[in-house]
Amino acid sequence: MDGTIIISVIGVSLLAAIHLFGYHFDQIFDRVLRLRWLSFAAGVSLSYVFLHLIPELEQQRIEVSEHFENFFTLHSELVYMIALTGATAFFGLHRKTNDDERRAERAVNRVFDFTFWISIGSFAVYNALITHSIHKRAEIDLAAVLVFVLAMTMHFLINDYGMRRRFYAAYQHSGRWMLALAVVGGWLTGFMIDTGDVPFLIILAFLAGGTVIHVLSEELPEERGSNFASFFCGAALYSCVLIVL
Repeated sequence: MDGTIIISVIGVSLLAAIHLFGYHFDQIFDRVLRLRWLSFAAGVSLSYVFLHLIPELEQQRIEVSEHFENFFTLHSELVYMIALTGATAFFGLHRKTNDDERRAERAVNRVFDFTFWISIGSFAVYNALITHSIHKRAEIDLAAVLVFVLAMTMHFLINDYGMRRRFYAAYQHSGRWMLALAVVGGWLTGFMIDTGDVPFLIILAFLAGGTVIHVLSEELPEERGSNFASFFCGAALYSCVLIVL
């Protein structure tokens, strides 16, 4: 089997497993250690966005513009407007699903909640976009795939924790399965259908914006008990990994 396929299969399996079995994370660690790990994961995710994803976005933009110079030029403003669109869309989603603590408390033990299904549907699309690009990344650079999967593993831990905190019953009952299927479905689509350079660039831009909002929305509120030292360590250590690779 092609090495790129093996690497991408392992990466997708790991990301799907985070959704299916991530709830054990709550059982293994007490609240203090759990919040420290989540802050560490947030640092890793944010480091990935600023030191790898955004530079990759600009490099891909330049290559696409040179390749299609006879037809059009993708200006950096347009690409980063797509990133801003991703950030805006997921900020709106976050506000919708966190309008007040009383609503969250009512939803935590309910299997059906309309806001939950809006949220889970959006995250499913987001997950599919993430894994849609794995096979293409593997064709470009295997090391980049490992870096990407590690960052997204940390990112999924944060997202899953937030979903369990707000919609525990619904997420455990069906949400985690839907997100895991979206992970696999996105990868299969990317594997069977060759994503062109321009769609790949648009996906990268949208993910960059969405990832920043996901991380900050879980880390900034004071009531979440985020830990700056852990956040800093995650960002610093992962930055070193990116520099070495």
